[in-house]
Amino acid sequence: MDLPDSVVISEEGPREGFQIEPGPIATTDKIALIDALSACGLRRIQIASFVNPKHVPGWADAEAVTEGFSAREGIEYSAVWFNEAGMLRALAFKDKLTLAGFISLSASEPFAIRNLNRDRAGQIEAMRQYVRVHREASVPIAKIIVMAAFGCNFAGDVSPAKVVETVADALAIAREAGVAVQDVTLADSMGWATPRRVAHAIGAVRNRFDDLRIALHLHDTRGQGIACAYEGLRLGVTAFDAAVAGLVASSVAGAIRALPASMVMCSCSGLASVKTQHI
Repeated sequence: MDLPDSVVISEEGPREGFQIEPGPIATTDKIALIDALSACGLRRIQIASFVNPKHVPGWADAEAVTEGFSAREGIEYSAVWFNEAGMLRALAFKDKLTLAGFISLSASEPFAIRNLNRDRAGQIEAMRQYVRVHREASVPIAKIIVMAAFGCNFAGDVSPAKVVETVADALAIAREAGVAVQDVTLADSMGWATPRRVAHAIGAVRNRFDDLRIALHLHDTRGQGIACAYEGLRLGVTAFDAAVAGLVASSVAGAIRALPASMVMCSCSGLASVKTQHI
């Protein structure tokens, strides 16, 4: 079995975790964690969400956190936003953050309706507008994210065919806007992934779009995270999202335990053929 020579692990703990942890969490404590992660040798850290504080009060201090942390040379710091207002807030820190948007669609329409109040057509139209705004602001679109790629609390199993359909929708949006996208993240939004589901989804996407690079955003809610990450490695996936201490993510389904970065690192370190990690 040939495994990748190296993997890329993107640390998303600050952004994922701070938005749902019982709070309030002091701004200084958020900054301290980001600075500590920077000192660990990480290469990619997602530090904040520029979102409406009425909906996500845990990120009411996004500007203060972004202003306050100490950026280190050689580390790519990023943030998340979901609309033009959030993008404009992030643009104020363009000299400190690596700014990029994404085309995000749910493979489960019931999840999209519960999470965003949008059906498939509504998702597509919203992403068209999102991409247009980013193009006008010269903010690149870096990747496609397929939410609920392995299953859904509201729809049950999500078929590989539905994942492929969702990727096709996203690529059509990109083509329409004149955007070239080569990366797609399959996201386990509600902790449904199993190694079998991961293998089937990756296989289906590769069979249809063999030029795309696949990354995995896994959760460990049901204790399947590392097994799924290993299955991804076995299938040649070289990019994973993870979170320090498994800090949980916010979801309409409740608290979802993120995949701890340390577990992914230990899994890679224990495989002789995985010689380096860029984390």
